[in-house]
Amino acid sequence: MRVIVTGTSGKVGPWVAHEFVAQGWEVLGIDIRPPRQEGFEWIAGDLEDLGQVYGLFARFRPDAVVHMAAIPWPGGAAPDRVFQLNTMTTYNVLQACADLGIQKVVTASSESAYGIVFARHPFNPLYLPIDEAHPLLPQDPYALSKQVGEETCAMFHRQVGMQAVSFRLGNVQVPENYASFPAIQADPASQKDIFWSYIDARDIGIASRLAVEKDGLGAEVFHIAAPDTKMTIPTRDLLATYWPGVSDIRPPLDGFAGCLDVSKAERLLGFRAQHLWRRYVTQNAERRA
Repeated sequence: MRVIVTGTSGKVGPWVAHEFVAQGWEVLGIDIRPPRQEGFEWIAGDLEDLGQVYGLFARFRPDAVVHMAAIPWPGGAAPDRVFQLNTMTTYNVLQACADLGIQKVVTASSESAYGIVFARHPFNPLYLPIDEAHPLLPQDPYALSKQVGEETCAMFHRQVGMQAVSFRLGNVQVPENYASFPAIQADPASQKDIFWSYIDARDIGIASRLAVEKDGLGAEVFHIAAPDTKMTIPTRDLLATYWPGVSDIRPPLDGFAGCLDVSKAERLLGFRAQHLWRRYVTQNAERRA
């Protein structure tokens, strides 16, 4: 089986590529820059150029595409550039897949699509934990680009029957990030707007593989996040302090449960995050001792 992974010089893409390689897939990474990690084939490609996308996809003939390339936050470029690159690369990937008969695609959306994370005019979620049915109310070009990306997936599913899955990712972590968790935990307010969420990039790789190995998903949207928060304070205590205006708090939010409902991914994909922060922060503390 063959898979193309875009964004393999970024934070998530190389970990996705490694997961597929480890499971015996033939992988082609595409990015405008070479990856910092080895272990998979890579080729330079500009996903904003639809002709290049057609050429690369037609040459490799993948069974699936995992599209992780993007500007990952609204401050990463000028506002129009963030929106343009994120929406057009997603469109081009999906258009090429539709025309070439590639029937399975995974794209990276974000928890930011709800509009809360970068809101110019802050507002409360309607309820917690947030599930995938919560309204998307973007106030920034990044969040809007993710909403448009999800709708583009849905459009191509309606058009050609493609399985085009969107992952609303929690706050992405890679192994070296866990050393900073104690400082983050000392300042819960700094993580308020992302509801203290996280997801290890290695787990995004696992979720991506599970999604392309599954049939019949259509244009589903999934939260891909850890089942807990990154805090050492119980979740209901955090909410009482930092989100007192949210009155509709639904179970289960006991202990350190995360504020993004991940039950859909567990139910339909069989996915549950494996790389939880307590394992790595404890190891880091022991090494320092």
